[in-house]
Amino acid sequence: MPTVDGQKTTVPRPASPPRLKPPTFSNMAAPPRPGNGALRPPPSAASSLRVPVTKLLPNTSMAPTSSIMPPGKQVSRKVILEPGHSPLDWAALTSNPNSQLRGKDAPDNLIRVTPAQLKQQNGRKGRDAWTVYQGKVYNITPYVPFHPGGKGEILRGSGKSSDKLFMEVHPWVNWDGMLSECMVGILVNDEEMADSKSGGLDDMD
Repeated sequence: MPTVDGQKTTVPRPASPPRLKPPTFSNMAAPPRPGNGALRPPPSAASSLRVPVTKLLPNTSMAPTSSIMPPGKQVSRKVILEPGHSPLDWAALTSNPNSQLRGKDAPDNLIRVTPAQLKQQNGRKGRDAWTVYQGKVYNITPYVPFHPGGKGEILRGSGKSSDKLFMEVHPWVNWDGMLSECMVGILVNDEEMADSKSGGLDDMD
């Protein structure tokens, strides 16, 4: 104990800090309980890419519409062909040298054909139907029953050029490979025909 001038002095004891009352759990609010929706797993990437199912409207078809087709293109409509008129049947017919696909009265050699002569070969009154594609004249009469688009569609080019019609409907088709045996000759103008050796249907040299 310290002394001051030979006398004992007392030092007061420091006061103890106040005691804190421990918290009671009864006064604490319980955390909110998650609902059923919060426990659901997050949506997967596959589910986010699903396309909603829609009800098809009546009278709809799988054919492309004009709004999604390239400009200038038309839909080729197929018809039901008679038995024995499939593409394989046509291939067998073209491979037969006795088929006479150029026409019964056609000469052995290719001929020169003027526009006036071509116009006469329109498939009417017993005449063969001729058409022009890329300057070459073809007898399309034997191919009419084999045409997937029907008789009326292919005869639209009879007696005239089929270039525009062919490119609008099916430009991917190999015309020469399909109708090479039906080729009659080439289209020439009147001046070229006059310079040839003879008039009418002139044989090519």
